Amino acid sequence: MNASSPRPGHRAPAGSDPAKYERPSVACDVVMLSFPDSRLSALLIERRHDPYQGFWALPGGFVEMSESLEAAALREVREETGVTGMGLLPLRTYSDPDRDPRGRVISAAFLALLRALARPVAGDDARDARWFPLESLPELAFDHARIIADARERLREIAVMTPRVLDLLPEKFSAGQFLDLSGQVMGRDYDEAGFIEAMSRAPGFSAPDAAPGRGRTYQYDERQFHVGDFMFLLLGDVKR
Repeated sequence: MNASSPRPGHRAPAGSDPAKYERPSVACDVVMLSFPDSRLSALLIERRHDPYQGFWALPGGFVEMSESLEAAALREVREETGVTGMGLLPLRTYSDPDRDPRGRVISAAFLALLRALARPVAGDDARDARWFPLESLPELAFDHARIIADARERLREIAVMTPRVLDLLPEKFSAGQFLDLSGQVMGRDYDEAGFIEAMSRAPGFSAPDAAPGRGRTYQYDERQFHVGDFMFLLLGDVKR
């Protein structure tokens, strides 16, 4: 069957009237994270219009009737920041009745991890677009501070269960870069020597050069990943 063909039974019942039901608006928001200058950072836009005119916010907006949530999220990011070509990870849905002063708006939030720092160009409803370190965010519009906090918690889960956290680093990275990223993601202070030693023993990491300590360059082979590898490394007893 053609994927665009209606399935048997895919029809509204006789006499149905969708207009009789109140319908909320649906929006999407995207938490875009990168790791420039060894600082975990989020891309924000300055809102051009009310509500929250002049406040900083996550890229996002309303979903059009012909769009999927993912398509709307990618479109809004492209229109407001000029950034394209990213992958999206589902975060969660936000549905507090009073989260938007314009009315009942339910938002689906996504997380995107960017290996290279994207250079945003503000457009559409954005007056400006800029990267902010997570430790020095401005006052945010709507419930976007909560969304970013949830994204940080989700990133911790991703980091210990999958190798996806390495999507924030270059394909070749130093031990110091991974140590700094791990500390900021997990909110921990690691003993440098202990962490690097544990890293060198973890499956999948290989060092093309023999530089000492933080300066040694590593690559990671995802084919060698086993569940628990990063849990052992990031939650292990290697903290200061």
